[in-house]
Amino acid sequence: MVETLAQRAGMDSAGLLALLDGRAPAPRQPEPAAPRRVRRTARPTSRPSPVRHAVSLLLQRPDLAQVAGDPQRFEELKVPGVTLLRQMLELLQARPHLSTAVVLEHWRDSEEGRHLFNLARHALGLDEEADLEAEFRDTLELLDRRCEQQRRDARQRELQSRFATLSQAERQELRELLSAGGAKGEGP
Repeated sequence: MVETLAQRAGMDSAGLLALLDGRAPAPRQPEPAAPRRVRRTARPTSRPSPVRHAVSLLLQRPDLAQVAGDPQRFEELKVPGVTLLRQMLELLQARPHLSTAVVLEHWRDSEEGRHLFNLARHALGLDEEADLEAEFRDTLELLDRRCEQQRRDARQRELQSRFATLSQAERQELRELLSAGGAKGEGP
């Protein structure tokens, strides 16, 4: 029982018995402290998706929505978050004076609001001299290319599904789509 109590007290049994008998135990040498671990925040090893990046840029600079053009061009784009990006662009284009705080408040009690809040808290990982407008335009251009690629892919699938009934012009279009398919690696 003494050994169990000594273990729980973090001392040896002789020291515990000495303490219980009223004798002071020999001073204990402090154990060297375990080395402290430095907690590092995980850095993403890959670049965020273009939609996530565009949303992050808008949260940093809501005025960028004014250079975005028509948000409806992304309506058919099938990537996560594009609906939120489109809604943000529409809101900020209609009300260009809105700040980041008002944008976050607009989506506060929604799932999107939780994601927006997290994005707003994190740094973009761009240097201070970065031209955010050029970065935003480049990101939207990438989304435009993805949109166009999705349209071509959908048209190609549609033509291939009814190959036997294609007109001569449609067969030519399919050939062009198939030959352009080799250039897919150049895009997003």
